[in-house]
Amino acid sequence: MPIAYDVWTVIFSILPAIVASGGALFLASRRVLDVQQLLIGGVLMGLGIASMHYIGMAAMRMDANTEYVSVV
Repeated sequence: MPIAYDVWTVIFSILPAIVASGGALFLASRRVLDVQQLLIGGVLMGLGIASMHYIGMAAMRMDANTEYVSVV
């Protein structure tokens, strides 16, 4: 099955990862890192990775259909 990608959507998908990485590196570069900051950095990285993934998936262009089959 041929698959193509919308280039501008792929480029846009990189932005959340860059922002999340910058925020997490900013938190990690502090002299003292408490548990709250560690959790904020982890959530920020998780949101950045998930956003990049789902925006990147939305950039895919293909003639595919999703079907759910219930097996009883």
